[in-house]
Amino acid sequence: MATFTYTPDFPARESTAPRVSLTAYPNYEQRTTFGINPLQDTWDLTFSGRTSADRDGIYDFLKARAGAEPFEWETPFGETASFICSSWDTILDSCNYSTITATFELQYVPGGPNLTLPAAPTIAFSYAPEFSAQHSYDSRAQTTKFGDGYRQRIVFGMQPQEESWQLSFESRTNAERGQIRDYLRGAKGVTAFAWTDPRSGEAGKFVCDEWSVEYVNFNNSNISAKFRRVFEP
Repeated sequence: MATFTYTPDFPARESTAPRVSLTAYPNYEQRTTFGINPLQDTWDLTFSGRTSADRDGIYDFLKARAGAEPFEWETPFGETASFICSSWDTILDSCNYSTITATFELQYVPGGPNLTLPAAPTIAFSYAPEFSAQHSYDSRAQTTKFGDGYRQRIVFGMQPQEESWQLSFESRTNAERGQIRDYLRGAKGVTAFAWTDPRSGEAGKFVCDEWSVEYVNFNNSNISAKFRRVFEP
């Protein structure tokens, strides 16, 4: 397997969405992961101010893989795994310098370098988000439309509204970034964890449906995450 050796610019962003199959019942929901990779990880990368030699080297490497052949790459977090690159763009800044943007997607390759996921968390999520936390409700009411314009609405389940929080954790050290990231990756979008929301000050059960980590520069990262309340033991 070929190895991609070019170093991207700061900031570099890793976005993660668990591959979860969800079945909702009136009183609870059933969540299971699917696929060889339970997490869909993508990296948005920029290679700016590159000489024509670097530009052609990156371009030729990605073009030769054709978006289908995996390659080995060490992420800015120091993790080596298998990736593919299905899309990239080149901007000719001047005669001698160019900027390349690319999206790398994590792959599972038998016998190749693959990431090992952390264990599911067994303790409450205790990291404090920024004050910019956004609290949202979305109705789960089911609507039946009739010909005369009348609509009948009924609630579904014990909790008629979906409650979610959009959270940010800014300027976190590498150590804290790793702890938050490992916690969410271990939960994989299926393991509910205890968290005390900042509005009510009461503990509840939540799952994290998606998150992203922006590596701004050395020892400085921003994390955004969506927590969704679930009602279960």
